[in-house]
Amino acid sequence: MCAVACVVAVVAACTGGSSTLDSKKVEATIRTQLRKDFPGAPVGRAQCPDNIKKKTGKQFTCTASVSGEPVPITVTQTDRDPGYRPVREVAVLDVAKVQTFVQMQYDQKVGVQVTASCAPGKTVLVARPQTTIPCTVTDSQGTTDTVQVLVSDTAGNIKIATI
Repeated sequence: MCAVACVVAVVAACTGGSSTLDSKKVEATIRTQLRKDFPGAPVGRAQCPDNIKKKTGKQFTCTASVSGEPVPITVTQTDRDPGYRPVREVAVLDVAKVQTFVQMQYDQKVGVQVTASCAPGKTVLVARPQTTIPCTVTDSQGTTDTVQVLVSDTAGNIKIATI
């Protein structure tokens, strides 16, 4: 009986323990990275599927939030410690900074000072690279126009697509 128990213990130790990823560890890693990427912004709970079978190269999606906006994270399983690599596939943009950027660009390109409004009521915007965000600009006479802001990459680099 002891021999059987010892063999089972050795087999369990050699197989590396569980055959599933610890989703709580993945979620903690994601939250830590988002806090580092967006200091000062409230980072909400991350959620990953449970019972993900370990398999190098397999991908799954988790969701977290920054300032209340959902942020999808693609997780790829690897053969390196800790066994996974989370990658944010979207840019998380500070709305106030986008508006300031639009105002400065409009003034430089058109020569008119404006106020910009992008995503009223939100503090952050979540957008995939190569998508545009409409912003309304208003000059001192009350004339409005729409400016398209192009999200260049997941780092949050933007440029004016149309004025």
